[in-house]
Amino acid sequence: MGIHFNQQQTDILFPFHLKVSVDGILVGCGKSIRKILPAIQRAPFSDFFLIEELEDEPVISFIKMHLHQLINVRIKEMQSIHLRGQFVFSETDNFFVFLGSPAFNSIKELEESNLEASDFAIQNPQIDLLKTLKVKEEEEAIRNNYEQTLLFALEKMGDNVWLHDYKKNTTNFSHSKRAFIELENNHLSIAEQWWKAVHAEDVPILIEQDRKYRDKEIDHHSSEYRIKDKFGDYKWILDRGIVIEKDDNGFPLKILGTHTDITKIKETEAEFTKQRNFYESILNNIPTDIVVLDKNHRYLFANPVGIKNPEIRKWIIGKNDQEYCQYRNCLSPLNDWTDFLIQFRTLNLGNHEYKTSKLEC
Repeated sequence: MGIHFNQQQTDILFPFHLKVSVDGILVGCGKSIRKILPAIQRAPFSDFFLIEELEDEPVISFIKMHLHQLINVRIKEMQSIHLRGQFVFSETDNFFVFLGSPAFNSIKELEESNLEASDFAIQNPQIDLLKTLKVKEEEEAIRNNYEQTLLFALEKMGDNVWLHDYKKNTTNFSHSKRAFIELENNHLSIAEQWWKAVHAEDVPILIEQDRKYRDKEIDHHSSEYRIKDKFGDYKWILDRGIVIEKDDNGFPLKILGTHTDITKIKETEAEFTKQRNFYESILNNIPTDIVVLDKNHRYLFANPVGIKNPEIRKWIIGKNDQEYCQYRNCLSPLNDWTDFLIQFRTLNLGNHEYKTSKLEC
């Protein structure tokens, strides 16, 4: 991307942006980030921020592999606030730029963040949320406007939005004419179509969830279940909701929520599990001791020949050789790791090492 990110212009368009050098150093940020973290300075990106999707790999490697993809960045000092957006690379400036904005799981989080409308980009739908929160305690007409503004703002974020009214016992979808997933029984309302399309095994999830709301056990939820489309295929749905209005006794009157199609994520997870099980089944049946290590020499897998004790074999995942030997008391009382040597053969395959080693002590 051959665009120069002028600080002043970027502050106006993306006040929560982050600039990261190719070495993983935070070299700049937006005005709203500076408001949240006044002590922020030039330092490794990981000193201040945590990428939720990042596992055991360097930050820069992850960023390079996930350019232009939706990711979540959490502020370490303020766990209640996380940013949702994407990284791009500026060839002109030779650094990565995170373009995002805060995302909230509940209205309460938004109220407690102390952010103001001026902290957001002009075109950011979060402004609508902030403005409506200021008037939500006013008369019913303003409250209705508040709900519509929330629906509008959430739709702008790309989610299908629903609103359940306990007084009227109705559920309204933002897509009032057709669900974002094509369903059967199109002569019924969208809400009725949706309920009939829920997988029979998942219906108890929604029934129990509703009971907890009615009994004041929860004021928000996040659940996953399956929906059958008109072609007979099942789609995985991430369903999230929050109570936005209660009566004088604290019982919920209205719940606002979103539906997100996570089918591709589930299919990817299933394929990964299938492949992992396949390879593990092969490695488990090879009559020699084998372990799989990541680039930091931490264990990802060990077969029963390598470590016979199933409890230790489970425990060692994520650990290294030194931790293993300390656990098994293989080291001397002085704990001198340099005196300890394991004989092994290593085969590098991609980001993993396949190692044969006598680990039993």
